[in-house]
Amino acid sequence: MMKKMIVPCLLLVNSLQAANLATNKNNYTPNEAMTVNFLDMTAKNKDWVGIYPAGSTTDWANVLQWKWTKDVSNGVLNFKGMPVGNYQVRSFYNNSFTTVATKDFSVEALESETTITTGKDTYAPNTGIKVNFKGMTAKNKDWVGIYPAGSTTAWANVLQWKWTEDTTNGVLNFNGMPVGNYEVRSFYNNSFNLVASHKFAVKKNSGEINFADVPRNDFQLFGDPEQSRIVGMQLSTMKKVFDFPLAGENIYSSDIINDSKSYGYGRGSNKVFILKKDSKGVFAEQGIIDLPFAPRTGAKN
Repeated sequence: MMKKMIVPCLLLVNSLQAANLATNKNNYTPNEAMTVNFLDMTAKNKDWVGIYPAGSTTDWANVLQWKWTKDVSNGVLNFKGMPVGNYQVRSFYNNSFTTVATKDFSVEALESETTITTGKDTYAPNTGIKVNFKGMTAKNKDWVGIYPAGSTTAWANVLQWKWTEDTTNGVLNFNGMPVGNYEVRSFYNNSFNLVASHKFAVKKNSGEINFADVPRNDFQLFGDPEQSRIVGMQLSTMKKVFDFPLAGENIYSSDIINDSKSYGYGRGSNKVFILKKDSKGVFAEQGIIDLPFAPRTGAKN
């Protein structure tokens, strides 16, 4: 009778010593950092843990993130957040690809769908671009960038970018672009994992003209509060050269803005500064229109 009882007891001991994995959550939001707890590894430097797409093979090509467990049997590993999808964390002994433990988890979109749009689908060259974002995480490292259409999200392809700061929904104003096809894209938490995108184009309109065709003394800026924009016009023809979207509380000026953000005077700059006055009366720069010559302006708007 004793011999018959030894085998199940040994099996029980072995099962108690089997490697195990756990994540701090079963479901994550996009790019939310995750914690993995591992148990009963061999404490050899070549044991490791990796994150894979759910259902994929253990081939190295499928590894999305990985870390050594080093010389400890039980411990905690911190991994970067992932985009929306289904995943599996897996552990391996001694630098092998033989799985010893797994744990499934998923990354789900936020309840409030993240979207991004531009004020128009087509802009004239050098016309300011208004970008509306919705459903961001309200973390300081969320950001929006303008890319050439069809390009990868690599930093080298970013043409302009801005933080969304601590807001979930809001508006960002970007400088105008030359003729071409573009995408505005949003990203969570300082990552390059695309969350939302919107395509737009910059085309020359026959009813509008280029800076190069306008003499210095035939150009002037006008404020258009009804449309919340600044418009650059050729005076002799009253044709539009560009427009620039502007939040209602902002003003514009061709005056020079000092480093202290005080309101300096002195003409001659070829830049039009978009300003916002704070509660202390200090003007903070919100954007810049870069002209090929010092502009004429009417009264500051």
